[in-house]
Amino acid sequence: MIQEFVDRFMAKKTALRQVFSKLKAVITALASDENQGINPEAIHSFRAGDCYQGNRLYVIAEKGTYPEEFWYVKVKYGSCSSCDTLKRIRDEGPKDALPTDHQVAAYMMLALHIVQGLKELGGESVEG
Repeated sequence: MIQEFVDRFMAKKTALRQVFSKLKAVITALASDENQGINPEAIHSFRAGDCYQGNRLYVIAEKGTYPEEFWYVKVKYGSCSSCDTLKRIRDEGPKDALPTDHQVAAYMMLALHIVQGLKELGGESVEG
């Protein structure tokens, strides 16, 4: 767990409640106003599985023209509410309506788990 990211998440969770919809919203809450740090505009997604279930790996680069720092998080997904947390949360409320207070709380818990699951992508670069 990267404590700096958890602290930023906790400081911005009220704003996040209002815009929560995608991983980008979570990463935006973690971004600093500085020229360095995690970049919500540089999220790359890789799917391992089919359209029904599997894992999605998100890799996020730092800000800058030539990023050298990267973070990743793995998220499981599925086609049924027992194997996909996001689907279960969405299915709990009315369709085409604002999320209920219970759904917002569940989205916030899922977002916190994403933040806690972020890991730094280490390793040396290969010079070409």
